[in-house]
Amino acid sequence: MSADPEPSDQQLLERWRAGDKQAGEELLLRYFVSLRSFFLPRLHDEDRVKDLVQDTLLAAVEKRDRLPEGVPFQAYLFGIARNKYRQEVGRRANERQRLDPATESLVSMAV
Repeated sequence: MSADPEPSDQQLLERWRAGDKQAGEELLLRYFVSLRSFFLPRLHDEDRVKDLVQDTLLAAVEKRDRLPEGVPFQAYLFGIARNKYRQEVGRRANERQRLDPATESLVSMAV
């Protein structure tokens, strides 16, 4: 007797959209490690990686009904992850451009 094959992403997504929360959890958990592996070598900050994985998964939950027909869930999810990464890079760049009181003074900026 053979075991039932694992449901595809599409099957899980359809069940999730129909109200099966367990199918949604299974689908998201399927990609948790892959998302972590996507972010970690780029950011080298375990805390931010955890935050971005959670942000990505939350966005997938919020947008699950907007997945275009024919687009694989994995591609859609990693598109979200890529956008989250770009936002993080922009946020980090903005933080570096802020005033550093150790090297600049407000007085010198007023001149």
